[in-house]
Amino acid sequence: MYDSIPDPLDPKLRAKVDEIVKYLFSAPPRAIIPLLNTIFHLDLDPDIVSLRFVQNEFIEEFRVKVPDLVMSVTNSDQDEQTIHIEVQTRNSSEIHIRMFTYGYHIANSMPEEKNGQIILRFPKQVVVFIEENTAIPDTLSLTLILPDESEAEYCIPAFKLWEYTPEEFIHEELYILLPLSIFRFRKKLESLKRSGKLTLKEIESMGEIMIQRMSFLVSEVNALYLDGKIDEKTRDIIFSATKEISNYINAKYLKRKPIQKKVTNMIKSVMEEVKKEGYKEGEKKGIEKGIEKGIEKGIERGIEKGRKEGMLIIAKKLLAKGMDLDMVSEMTELPKDLLLKIQS
Repeated sequence: MYDSIPDPLDPKLRAKVDEIVKYLFSAPPRAIIPLLNTIFHLDLDPDIVSLRFVQNEFIEEFRVKVPDLVMSVTNSDQDEQTIHIEVQTRNSSEIHIRMFTYGYHIANSMPEEKNGQIILRFPKQVVVFIEENTAIPDTLSLTLILPDESEAEYCIPAFKLWEYTPEEFIHEELYILLPLSIFRFRKKLESLKRSGKLTLKEIESMGEIMIQRMSFLVSEVNALYLDGKIDEKTRDIIFSATKEISNYINAKYLKRKPIQKKVTNMIKSVMEEVKKEGYKEGEKKGIEKGIEKGIEKGIERGIEKGRKEGMLIIAKKLLAKGMDLDMVSEMTELPKDLLLKIQS
């Protein structure tokens, strides 16, 4: 049976999930299209498909309603289809009607006409459920009884995030949903908190499990980046979302500074690896410059210049992401006065 009790979750969680989901889907299309292929059983080619997000909102009971994600996908032959993804933290009896309402308003915003008939083309839809619940069916459906008394089934597939192992996330190219898998710890922690059983021992145990999951996530995502399977922007978006979710769960349930320190160190470790890549790239450029001059000292100066250029590239990216000036200076070994000039 579906739980008809109003969602008791902290409204801040709903806002946090919405914020993170929209941020994850700001990744380049090449990272999003494989996900759409898996969820909707499509065969879209990232090299020929264009993707754009559609702003779609409507008024219901004097309140603005906004679907989570509405996308227009166009093939090279200009065959366009609309996709709607809604992300749910938990099960709800209202999700069927909400999906139908969203579908209608999306279709109504783009009516078609053929042979004098108005056509409302409903989007492809899916509900992504984050937290485990065995009551959630594979397909959400409701029955429509039309004016002539005929019936029609309105069906929406359910995508159950918890059914995928971290390895399957990688294999199925669901890279940008990886951070959301960390939310699965929230349900257990909330249950322990409500029952008064969230002891220090439980906190430490759950914290360690979370760290292991995030450690795997961070290392695997960085490996994908180094292998050229995802670009730098996608990797950084996944890292930032992972850290944001960790901050939320830690602040609300665990309240353990060591946990957040470990997460920060993991990200820092990865950036150290990126820094090494920057050194290699800079050295290569420097050597090439030195060889062109044909002077040994020129090669040495070129290497040093290349290293500095590599660090400047990395520093600009870190500062643009809002990283603390002192930490950037420590990681890149560049003086703060130079970083201040870059920042300005």
